[in-house]
Amino acid sequence: MRKRTKKSVRKSIDRLWSLCIRARDPMCCKCGKPTRDAHHLFGRKNLSTRWDLRNGIGLCAYCHVFDKQGFEQSPYITENMNVIYDKFGLETVKEIERITYQIKKYTLDDYLNLEIELKKKLELLS
Repeated sequence: MRKRTKKSVRKSIDRLWSLCIRARDPMCCKCGKPTRDAHHLFGRKNLSTRWDLRNGIGLCAYCHVFDKQGFEQSPYITENMNVIYDKFGLETVKEIERITYQIKKYTLDDYLNLEIELKKKLELLS
């Protein structure tokens, strides 16, 4: 069997994270249509929260493409931020925001463990 690389495992984890979010939120958190996309509240570049399920919501294609302003890292409270606060609570959002700005480095073993963890969570959500 070929040795897995960090890049290939990260791609798998991204896919699993998206599947978990879409399984948890089958309907768009904004408008109630069927969910098609998993959206990060705080960007994917932040490895400390990239695969945290509290850092994502399910959105329909329209809301994800055209109406996601305010779901991004923004200090401004908008109608969209209220959707997030209603779903997770203000304290959880503040916790994710605090964690987001911490530097996190992963080893291949860390990635593999995270992949196993997300597979288990997906089974529970399905």
